[in-house]
Amino acid sequence: MQKATYKLLNHIEDTVIYNDVLPYMKAKYQDGFATLVIPDVVAVDLNRRQGCLKLYEGATFNETWGHEDGGSRIDLDTANLMINMVSDLSIIGTPIVEDIFLRGGISLDTIAFDLSRWKESLNSGDRQQRLARRFDPSEIEQLQQIHIAGERLFSNGDFYIRNVVRQEQKAVLVDWNYFKGFRCCYIDYRVNILAFAYIHMWGNTQWQSRLRALALERFGISEIEFANAAVIKAVEQYLFLTNNTDICDMFCNAMVRTVKETLAIFRERPEPGCEA
Repeated sequence: MQKATYKLLNHIEDTVIYNDVLPYMKAKYQDGFATLVIPDVVAVDLNRRQGCLKLYEGATFNETWGHEDGGSRIDLDTANLMINMVSDLSIIGTPIVEDIFLRGGISLDTIAFDLSRWKESLNSGDRQQRLARRFDPSEIEQLQQIHIAGERLFSNGDFYIRNVVRQEQKAVLVDWNYFKGFRCCYIDYRVNILAFAYIHMWGNTQWQSRLRALALERFGISEIEFANAAVIKAVEQYLFLTNNTDICDMFCNAMVRTVKETLAIFRERPEPGCEA
């Protein structure tokens, strides 16, 4: 009997991912991937609101990545693995994915990152209050000057090392469930996807340096573009963590530190910094 893992389909976005997107992506693109493996959907039970994915064997990182250490025990070569996975994701036609969601009755606003809406969200009630706890008004104003551009890709949104199963030269990307908001988006800028993986490794600066260097080399991303994306994703992770008090403060503090240190660099070098 095939081993499988079950996930609740709490949102219509989950149902479309399991029922339509993943099977289509697997059939159309899997043979063209050098590293990435899209998981097989074994079954979808709409009555029980459950999706069932094949359970893959291989090396996992649940034991070596933790909220309290930020990936300090993770091997450096996994940075190369993440870059190779993003290269494979670049093959997928984003308009095709968008069309599948639209045909499923889902607005792209719910699954795609949008910079203007992100900036507007920072001024909304609860998010504004939580930002004000740790950031001063000038830092919050700087966030409104963040600029980001480049190619947008389809991914699981929650793209970091703990959601990878390594199999020799291949890597299975797991955890495709939907997250509302700007933290994890099915459609996002390539640099944002990379930055999400980057900020989760806050306890391993060598790993972060390697990922950033590889991103600049492989995809032609600039230092300032990567820094902007890291700020966006660190802000989102901070806001997420302040809604989840069971997660240790070290992770939250690391996100605050990432934002503050990067914004300070922008202030010292305004000419290549954030532009509206």
